[in-house]
Amino acid sequence: MRFFTLILLLVFTCLSEVRAEKFADALALEKQGKHAEAAAQYEKILAQQQASSSVLFNLGNCYYESRNYGKAILAYERALLINPRADDVQKNLSLTRKAAFPNEAIDFPTGPLHTLSRSEWAVCIVACALVIGMSSIGASFFPRMRKSLIIVAVCSLVPVVIASVALQQRRGESQRGIVTASNSKLLLSPFVTAEEVAPCAPGTLVIIEQCKKDFTYVRLASGSSAGWMPSKNVEQIEIWKTGS
Repeated sequence: MRFFTLILLLVFTCLSEVRAEKFADALALEKQGKHAEAAAQYEKILAQQQASSSVLFNLGNCYYESRNYGKAILAYERALLINPRADDVQKNLSLTRKAAFPNEAIDFPTGPLHTLSRSEWAVCIVACALVIGMSSIGASFFPRMRKSLIIVAVCSLVPVVIASVALQQRRGESQRGIVTASNSKLLLSPFVTAEEVAPCAPGTLVIIEQCKKDFTYVRLASGSSAGWMPSKNVEQIEIWKTGS
């Protein structure tokens, strides 16, 4: 058993070293001003492992420097899924949105319900549910501690309620997408020759409502318009397996 454990530790260590080396190579390219090459390297890293806030942040920076604002905004938004409290990501996302949409006011969601990611709120519910369950069982087996354990269980209900409200209020976030292609436009029907409803600039935040073959029906987050566009022109934000 110890032998297999050592083998697993060795494999894990080697994989970590390889990932660190790839990240260092991409970072070196970025520092040399080779932003397109660095972005391609970061994309490879993300394709081969769990997404991390640091890789997505650097990827967003590379796309920003290349003036690919759609891809930059997508990378920053995905980084915030992992760590919504990352000030550097929020700052760069704000700068990128202002560069992409200089004449529009950008409002970022704030408040206590956005201090944690939705995954973190879900973990909070599970952890508190375990505390409540263990306290309830303990109250049955340890009568002398029943009062204290009941208090613990009741207090644990508070974060469960808060987390449940947060998840309910933010349930639509999983449908968010970012327009990444240039010259995108909303169409009246899912056909290339369909009548144009409205232009859609790279970086535009949309709500993905329906997919049909090679087209996706989206609604602008501002609520001003809705229509079809080629699926290749828009990417859903929340598709990554997130890691630290």
